[in-house]
Amino acid sequence: MSATTTSVTPVSASTAVSVPRTVGAKQRVAAALGEASAVTALLAVFTWIQNRLGTNTAAAHANADVVARLDGSEILGWEVSANTWLAGIPWLAAFSALLYSVVLFAPPAVLAWAWWRDRAAYGRLRTMLVTLTFASLIPFALFPVAPPRLHVPGTVDIVERYRLLGSSTTPTTESAANLFAATPSLHVAWACWFAYAVWVVLRRRGFRPYAVWSFPVVAAADVVVTANHYLLDVFSGGLLALLTIAGVGAGHRWLARI
Repeated sequence: MSATTTSVTPVSASTAVSVPRTVGAKQRVAAALGEASAVTALLAVFTWIQNRLGTNTAAAHANADVVARLDGSEILGWEVSANTWLAGIPWLAAFSALLYSVVLFAPPAVLAWAWWRDRAAYGRLRTMLVTLTFASLIPFALFPVAPPRLHVPGTVDIVERYRLLGSSTTPTTESAANLFAATPSLHVAWACWFAYAVWVVLRRRGFRPYAVWSFPVVAAADVVVTANHYLLDVFSGGLLALLTIAGVGAGHRWLARI
């Protein structure tokens, strides 16, 4: 009886590892698409809910009077003076309008960067962003506030004047939007989260990016001088971010010990 010889095709080392790498890349892409879809869906839900709030115009203007009295702008008038000064410098006003729009794009961009650079920190950062965003719906529903551009005489709507990156703030162009979501300032809350997220990711790599904390300060000044928020909105937006970051962080640490 003759022995049957079976030929075996040699497998190179590069071929042997190419399949796992390909599978890993596909899984990474699928995971990224899944996260992007989930975050986009949550943003759509938030927008849908927010745009159905703030329909009580009389209450929004009455509450704006309260806010203006509390932060002193009704008496001092410095917010109007700052807004008028900005309107008189076209290049700076245009930059301020651009910055107002950029703040809206910064959170999703940094969230995507955090997912790619630091998966361990990503989950916590995502939860913080989603939580503070949805938490803002409570004051928006219970305490609608007309922003200075719609309430304070003599203010110039800087963002509407330049309409950069598609931004517009007039009642006609925002007929489906909540015009009275002023308190707290989500722009400031998102800017604070942005700074915290960048700090966390870079710090875990040995960096100390102190300059990133200037972003919420600049964003806070921007929303005031463009007549989109009162000073009290800035503080309440920062407080919302602080409480959310602290609360979610404590929750993650507690779950890690279970």
